[in-house]
Amino acid sequence: MKIKTARIEDIRKICELYAAQMKDLGETPPHNLESLIRKYWDKQIWFLFYDAHDFAFGMAYAVEQIVYSLGKVGYYIGGAFILPEWRGRGLYRQAMNQIESWAKDRGAVELFARIRDDNDHSIKSLLAFGWHKVKYGNYVKALQ
Repeated sequence: MKIKTARIEDIRKICELYAAQMKDLGETPPHNLESLIRKYWDKQIWFLFYDAHDFAFGMAYAVEQIVYSLGKVGYYIGGAFILPEWRGRGLYRQAMNQIESWAKDRGAVELFARIRDDNDHSIKSLLAFGWHKVKYGNYVKALQ
């Protein structure tokens, strides 16, 4: 598995994965999904997860945040998703480990995520990866 930082040329693949994620959560993707992603493109860093044959089976994005209590940088991680047929192979853990390394390389001291209360799989996974619930569906992981 490899992770690549997405380029604007990858936006259609991101839209496909994002729509699959929303359907997986029982939601209907908005008709203007691509324009919404384009609107915030410069504020988010998108990642695509690929297999050895360059098939994109997952994604996530990061947004830089300031950890005011420490006066340092952190990243909000959102949209983390693996296609259902690719789950159960440890790929989510590999992806999160690579994103953590990416964030550490940029001086981040914490990662943040917001998970829906009914998303048991993601909650269990993050807790198993050393994240902690802080409140109201918010999770944090200190980076060493």
